[in-house]
Amino acid sequence: MLKKTINSTTYFVSAILFFIGSYLFIFRTDFTVNILLYFLCLGILLDAVLQCIHVLTKKQKKNMLVRATLDIGFAIFIYWHPSFFQGSLSIILGLYLFIHAIIEAINYALYKKNHIRGRLLILIAFLIKFTLSLFLMLHPTAKYPYVLLIIGIYFGLYGISQLNSFISEITPNRIKNKVRISLPILIAAFIPRKLITLINEILENEPEETALEARKKTEKKGDIEVILHLANSGSAAFGHIEISFEGKTYSYGNYDMHSRKLFDAIGDGVICIADRDAYIQYALRNKKRYLVVFGISLTKEEKEIVKKRIHKLITTNVEDYYPDLQLAEMGKLPKGEYHDMSSEIYQLANGKFKKITSGKWKKFFVLKTNCTGLVENILNGVGLHILEFNGLLTPGSYYDYLNREFLKKQGKVVYRKIYTNPLTQKEVPLQK
Repeated sequence: MLKKTINSTTYFVSAILFFIGSYLFIFRTDFTVNILLYFLCLGILLDAVLQCIHVLTKKQKKNMLVRATLDIGFAIFIYWHPSFFQGSLSIILGLYLFIHAIIEAINYALYKKNHIRGRLLILIAFLIKFTLSLFLMLHPTAKYPYVLLIIGIYFGLYGISQLNSFISEITPNRIKNKVRISLPILIAAFIPRKLITLINEILENEPEETALEARKKTEKKGDIEVILHLANSGSAAFGHIEISFEGKTYSYGNYDMHSRKLFDAIGDGVICIADRDAYIQYALRNKKRYLVVFGISLTKEEKEIVKKRIHKLITTNVEDYYPDLQLAEMGKLPKGEYHDMSSEIYQLANGKFKKITSGKWKKFFVLKTNCTGLVENILNGVGLHILEFNGLLTPGSYYDYLNREFLKKQGKVVYRKIYTNPLTQKEVPLQK
């Protein structure tokens, strides 16, 4: 097993490496591109050699030999035509920014339709990202230095984040507002799927409960929990995240199924309030999910902050929302069986719902105003905050952040649990 804690030296070395990378990408562009090109070609060739070995040892079908030959040809091509590689960098980043521009456009349309303040900034963000995407994709070979500049700036900011973690680790009582740069969205989005594979591997190879503990040696207890949902398919395929505090679970999402649009990506923003234990059993038994639970220790003052923030969330600019089953009980819908998620939570976990009537979170948008909003709003009040460098926060980003807080000796996260079936909970040591 890997170590359960990250010492301060790890953060310091990581910060230095990212600073070096930032310098290379910004000030030594030609050298850096040549190194990247060399390792890319080397990696493709090594993969092709492994495929050939598998064919010769009869571990793979012979059509793998054709793929290996194509890989070798591709590696030779990009090595002798570096402009193709340079242009590809610009096109990839340009497409990435173009997708972000589309997300900003959808978000702007939602803000404008619902008369939400702040849409001017969203429009400006759209124009900047759209313009940059076109700039990078037109004559891409000549634009690759700008791509390296952007990557270099990101590396520099991430290095500052790691340096901040190093300082907070050696002087924990002096720095309380710990800011971390979030992972790139293309990496963070697939963390939940990777976790499912990792959990299955751990449970298969180490079923003994004594090998599944993941709790710090401290007398502190988890006063508030962050729960990450994992699923092979459906709405939680890319993760869902929520808060549990004082026996209640608070979750933001598109719980009004009648308002869903664009393949369920958009809908009315609703806060779900449910009994914590019953809700966990429902998620495990009915939704067939894995749950990763992080317990965070709070001071007395921080508990009061959390109480006030939660109270404000569920009492300000909200109205009661009643799921179909509850409406049927009230005589407003025909009696019968209702199996939508909000009805099941109402029935099985004493769920209550508050629909947001105004403000940023009035409309749920899976790629912008999503479930991380409620978590960020609350945790930001207790000194845990992620900088949205890429404009998006995902459950995967929060898992990465909280997992690192758990691995740190001085981190506020004191335990991490994996719930895998309706009757028991297992504490799984996820260090990867």
